[in-house]
Amino acid sequence: MEEKEIEEWIEALSIPDVERNDVPLCPYAKRAWKKGQVKVVHTKDLWEDVFSQVDEFDDTYKVVMCLQSVPEQEYTELEASCMSLNRWFARNNMDIWLLSYQEDEAIVFVQRLSHLDDAADALNKLGYYDNYDVEDYQRLIKQRTVFRRRNKDAW
Repeated sequence: MEEKEIEEWIEALSIPDVERNDVPLCPYAKRAWKKGQVKVVHTKDLWEDVFSQVDEFDDTYKVVMCLQSVPEQEYTELEASCMSLNRWFARNNMDIWLLSYQEDEAIVFVQRLSHLDDAADALNKLGYYDNYDVEDYQRLIKQRTVFRRRNKDAW
């Protein structure tokens, strides 16, 4: 995905979504992109670059997108890997969280757990999660909050 394609994708994520109470799918993406707060890393070795970006993460950017143009994993494997690493980060009191996305390319987003959880709290107040599947909400949102609350004092 080239920069122009990323911008187009971000524009699509910024359109109000009826399923999310007229809140865009990703209401923070466009602002972060326009402010230069997103770093894009094109990679052949996804996990090596994800680990490197986690090690280097210093809040220069709010989000680092690691993009692999030819995915080496199915999406379910990519998501499971991110979730396992998130558990490890939480157990080691690291304020880091990985999110995954895959269509033509595999993308792993590296960001602060605290920022992501604060954003989710704000979205929850807007009704963003009202139509979420209960299991997805527990697995994706609630679990993240539990990890953060457990480790909050360590940061």
